[in-house]
Amino acid sequence: VCRVFDLKSPSKELYYQSLLADSQKSHPLMSHWMAKKEGKIVSCVSILVKDGIVSFWNGATIPELRRHGLSLILRRLALEEAMERGCRIGTSYLMSEGLAFGVCSKFGYTTKWRFNPFISPNS
Repeated sequence: VCRVFDLKSPSKELYYQSLLADSQKSHPLMSHWMAKKEGKIVSCVSILVKDGIVSFWNGATIPELRRHGLSLILRRLALEEAMERGCRIGTSYLMSEGLAFGVCSKFGYTTKWRFNPFISPNS
């Protein structure tokens, strides 16, 4: 995730610590799924399970390996885990420039809300 989103230290270390801490909690449960190639993580997705709902976070694949089905496989595995935990509803929050909508639509996701954030030049 840090490599794909170009996070640098100290943000990279803080992000890693946050994900690690979340994965060790019992409620809500956060799990992380990763695909490796030649010993390096090349694709990942995180899920948060709470109250029968699974939300997908941090779906990312390095640019040179996108459109090879890695994200689809990871989401399928994560979804199977979530269903074993009793989830019947899934959510994803997608960035407009992201490619994950194609993956999510293969699972039957439909767009329910759209919003466009704006940054003021005075902020």
